[in-house]
Amino acid sequence: MKKKIGIALIIIAVAILAIAVSYFMLKKNQKNQGATTSPTPTASSDQKSATTSAGTSATAAADWHLYKNTEYNFQLTFSDAWKDYKVEKSKTPKNNSLAEYDFGIKGTTLLTIYVYDREGWDKIAEADRRSTELTKTTKYAYTYFGNDSPPADLSSITDKEIADTLKTFKVQ
Repeated sequence: MKKKIGIALIIIAVAILAIAVSYFMLKKNQKNQGATTSPTPTASSDQKSATTSAGTSATAAADWHLYKNTEYNFQLTFSDAWKDYKVEKSKTPKNNSLAEYDFGIKGTTLLTIYVYDREGWDKIAEADRRSTELTKTTKYAYTYFGNDSPPADLSSITDKEIADTLKTFKVQ
């Protein structure tokens, strides 16, 4: 009889423990879901905060302003005006670049970052420079190309806003 009571108590204790663990896991999951913003990453291997297919990812909601690309080791910081920005990595980069990243809002590309191998960029720069150099490392050259001017429906993104964003460009 005592043995049956002991087994019943053990089963009850395990059930209570399982319920408690499930409860805390559910609360933690709800907290994490509540902390994310609508822009979420779609690719792995990096850190960032807007929807992306660009070899990048997002940090916590408070950090959506910071875009980090670990494939080519660069980052940009965006102001509140860029909320809900999206990044697309071109499947077929233009101008003989290694990679092309389009940053935009509402389907409008406002800024494109190109990554070249350094030697390739040096040759292009001599012949025909269509984008502007941001910086070079021993391995890569980073350049940008901006839209002429943002469309009227994106009035929060001014030419100055784009220029200020480019000033935050850093190679990690």
